[in-house]
Amino acid sequence: MNLFLRIIGIANIEIINKLLETKVISEDQVNTIAIFCDYAEVDIPLEHSFKYLICEDNKKSMQLLCKVKYVMQAQGLFYDRIPFGHNSLVFFECTEENKKILLKELPSAEGWDFNVENIYLSDSPTLTLVSKD
Repeated sequence: MNLFLRIIGIANIEIINKLLETKVISEDQVNTIAIFCDYAEVDIPLEHSFKYLICEDNKKSMQLLCKVKYVMQAQGLFYDRIPFGHNSLVFFECTEENKKILLKELPSAEGWDFNVENIYLSDSPTLTLVSKD
């Protein structure tokens, strides 16, 4: 099964840490990036590694490796997975090189507002999205 996750955008760590009144990511965790993600189609476990970044609008697929480290919901509570049917703030661990790719390719986001760009993290270099009609 090809797991994928639609991306809304990169979260501002300073805003997240201020909202939670604690540091979720410290400066020494340079290879961690927080990303607002759209509704998950299935439960995705912690430690799952996505292998591709797919930008559907410009038909681009890039190989990378991003591991799910932490998952947070809107009230600042942590999940033990990326839950089916929920937006989430996901903290990914990746190499410095892969983090640079994500910072270049992904839009920034202040929250879970809808993003018109079709950008995904995926297990596969291509996606087959199923319509629920």
